[in-house]
Amino acid sequence: MQTISPRTEDAFERAVRLVTAATVELLEELPPRQQPPPTLPPLRRIAARAG
Repeated sequence: MQTISPRTEDAFERAVRLVTAATVELLEELPPRQQPPPTLPPLRRIAARAG
């Protein structure tokens, strides 16, 4: 694992904070999750396998 040099540590930490803030903002703006579409009913699954 590489370590961050003291010369770049401040810039690296600032970049991490900016990426974190952007990620939080994006996740807050996403619409709520919807239910996944229903799967095929059991009888259709049997028909699909037979075909």
